[in-house]
Amino acid sequence: MKKDCKIPNTFGQIFLNDVLRTATNQFFNIGVTAEIDVYMSKNADELTDSGIQRLYLGRTPKTKSVETNLGSIDIIKPLVYDRCRSNGHPILIDSIICPKGRVSLKYINQYMAWKYIDGLITGDFQEAKKLFLDPFRPNISKTFSHRLNRLLLIEHDHFGLKRQENTKYMVIWLDKVDLSMGKKNCCNQILLACGLTFEGKVELIMATKAKSPGDEDWTELFRKMKQIGLTKLPKLVTGIDSRQAYIKLKKVFRNYSSFKVDKTLLKEILNDLPDNISSNLRRQLISIYDTSTKYVINFKITNLILNYGCKYPHIIAALLGHSNDHNQDFSDLV
Repeated sequence: MKKDCKIPNTFGQIFLNDVLRTATNQFFNIGVTAEIDVYMSKNADELTDSGIQRLYLGRTPKTKSVETNLGSIDIIKPLVYDRCRSNGHPILIDSIICPKGRVSLKYINQYMAWKYIDGLITGDFQEAKKLFLDPFRPNISKTFSHRLNRLLLIEHDHFGLKRQENTKYMVIWLDKVDLSMGKKNCCNQILLACGLTFEGKVELIMATKAKSPGDEDWTELFRKMKQIGLTKLPKLVTGIDSRQAYIKLKKVFRNYSSFKVDKTLLKEILNDLPDNISSNLRRQLISIYDTSTKYVINFKITNLILNYGCKYPHIIAALLGHSNDHNQDFSDLV
């Protein structure tokens, strides 16, 4: 399906790559779990001489690195052991989803990851499942397919109920992704909010389906963010260039005010940067310091977060005023 790879990159694709890899990793792990469940059920009647079930699961899950078009992801290995493996006829699991040896699954692309996220929102995983399972046919049984469906629906239920009260973000990124594949009169857009943690990790906070081509659906996204416990926003919410989106944001989160850079604080950060830190990062910080227009400053800060938010989270946090010690030593971040 070559057309599946033609999703246009959003401005924040660098920022969203972690979200897509996490979604793909989760999707694969659900597939492996379904495979293990089916295998254990199929051999449930196999007992040892003392009447104990022959097969059992390893207590400590192990992972295996798999190469995809989204980069490397770690998926769980199906650790199933046979208590009678020494009798010369061991029961061995031959995993289809996670085969032995070094694996490259280049058919995995961002479209499949977005369709999985779409399924988390709507509960309809049919297209995501088709993209995921097509390379493994005709080795997919109906029992496995039904079990996979059940696990995916459980994940859909958990997605709408997850809580965010104790999660702290220094930046929230808003974005809109169009999955209509160029079809006319097809509104198939995902609105999403991602958070950058103080450890430099990107997490999907909430996502919704757009019901209309305009910006009206942002209100629903912001209300769902509040419902899952995210009642206070970080100092900077950025991403999509939509004035209406930010107007609706301020109506739902009434205490939120637009971020203003502290030039005195920025000067202190520049003075504390070690000499061997990225020269491009230093230039971008100086460019922000020398700019006076608020819109241009926020645009440059957005670029800075995209390029360095995950690598230098402490510097971004200090720039946004989250650090109590503005004179901290950044040498350990190089």
